[in-house]
Amino acid sequence: MAGWAAVSISTLVACFWAFWGSNENFHEGWFSPSVWQNIGLMFAQYLSPMLIVMLISILALAWPRLALPLFGASAVAVAWFFRGSHAAITLIVIPMLTLGMLYHFGRPEPRRWAWRCLIGLPLITMVVCGAYPGWLATHRLDDGNYGMRLIAGNGVTLIWAPEGPGWLHTQVGADVTGEVHDRGFDHPCQLRQPERGPSGSVRTPLFDCPNPKAEVSPKTGRSTPAP
Repeated sequence: MAGWAAVSISTLVACFWAFWGSNENFHEGWFSPSVWQNIGLMFAQYLSPMLIVMLISILALAWPRLALPLFGASAVAVAWFFRGSHAAITLIVIPMLTLGMLYHFGRPEPRRWAWRCLIGLPLITMVVCGAYPGWLATHRLDDGNYGMRLIAGNGVTLIWAPEGPGWLHTQVGADVTGEVHDRGFDHPCQLRQPERGPSGSVRTPLFDCPNPKAEVSPKTGRSTPAP
């Protein structure tokens, strides 16, 4: 019972990170002209939580005596990284120590099904959840023209800023209109500088996304969601 509880928890956690990583990779990653750099970033940044959970769980399942040291060391590392955070202690450190004890005392049978769950289900989740975002990312248009452009849509006509000083080479947040990504390639919302009308409203040309409603304060110049 304890062994299958450990395998089930590990599998669910790994599947969650597989779902998150495969979606986030094609949402904010996969921007390099090099396919190999994109693949490397995918595994190093977005799928690394899934791989770490899978690796520790596989080692704990294969050698139960290593379970407590492995999960204990991981818990200490997490506690140090998030030092001072009570949420990290409650949501990560304590569950990891509990998993270590479950793997240490539990022996899931039949063992082959435990292996299939730990290895197969996260990989299937990664492929299934990343298939459509991956197709969108690999089929988006990049004509190589990063100069000034006239963009019209949604009742707004704007000049797309050319590459140069102030060009966004990193991903930054925008308080109301969404996330502005490198060279504007993002899905489902592709947007740039919002247009501020005389009434203080904010509009921007969008792709396959509802128009954000916001108001700009004349005192602070900051946008806030419109009622």
